[in-house]
Amino acid sequence: YICLCHGFTDKQVKSAIATGRRSVAEIYSHLGERPRCGKCVCEVRAMVAAAMPGASAEVAGSVRAPQTE
Repeated sequence: YICLCHGFTDKQVKSAIATGRRSVAEIYSHLGERPRCGKCVCEVRAMVAAAMPGASAEVAGSVRAPQTE
């Protein structure tokens, strides 16, 4: 799951991106939700960045939230 609050998956986010959604707000709206706790926002942004033409893995990875131990 990408969002535990709403239970949507990476497949659902990728599908929203494939239909032309390019912002977190557009993706959540497409999925019929609004961000709740915000923990998934960085991951959704990274997925959008990775889907952009010419995006490199380095650019997409730089959008991700740092991992905590």
